[in-house]
Amino acid sequence: MEQTFFSEFRVREDLIDTYGDNALMIFALEMKYNIEDIHSVAEEALIDDSDDKETDLIYIDSENSTAIIAQGYHSSDMSKKEAPRNISLGDIPISCEQVNFKRNCAC
Repeated sequence: MEQTFFSEFRVREDLIDTYGDNALMIFALEMKYNIEDIHSVAEEALIDDSDDKETDLIYIDSENSTAIIAQGYHSSDMSKKEAPRNISLGDIPISCEQVNFKRNCAC
């Protein structure tokens, strides 16, 4: 399964070219939630700015009462098994205002 996931990801040049280091996170969201128009969702969900509190993506699926808050980490060094620890629980955003949402949200 893991091999298939990465094989399918590697051919998604549309995601890799558009989202760079965030492409794998966007691909995983697309696959997990069967999202048809991932580019529209990515435009709304990606938070990538200097005051994002280490949050790279917020996806809210109101229909299913699901919220995904994610931090992505990409390394070309395959020996690295995890991202560096650079966030404390006090830094995790707790409201839409803290992450500067690009859309209206009912938090």
